[in-house]
Amino acid sequence: MRKRLIPLIALLTMLAVVAVAYSVEISLPEGEPPDLGATPNVVVACPTPKGTLCQIDSIKWIISPTPPRMVTGVKIDWNPGSASGYDVYVELYNSGDNYVGGGSATSTNTDPLEVSFSASVNPKDIDKIRIVIIETGGYE
Repeated sequence: MRKRLIPLIALLTMLAVVAVAYSVEISLPEGEPPDLGATPNVVVACPTPKGTLCQIDSIKWIISPTPPRMVTGVKIDWNPGSASGYDVYVELYNSGDNYVGGGSATSTNTDPLEVSFSASVNPKDIDKIRIVIIETGGYE
């Protein structure tokens, strides 16, 4: 029985030495790390009428009428609220999450909403679309 305990005691001693070897003390100069602050959490609400889900019902691509066919904008079918205006930004990204184009429409609350792009975009480059809607006017 005693002979079995000797290897176990040796193993426990080695583990204790290893554990001590990885213990380090960290001391920082006075004033480090610098002060850090953050705003409190803020609830982000969709700018649509109360009780209405925040959603875009459909997006239709606007394509150039002549070859080569390029995407020149989108028509957004959505449910704007009763505010007097919204800024709507459309961003297009490729499969690598790189921005490839987009456009915006400001001070509007029309449905459907047409957003023209600042430059035509090749359809093969579009993998994702992101739409940002910001309420700009008060409720009527």
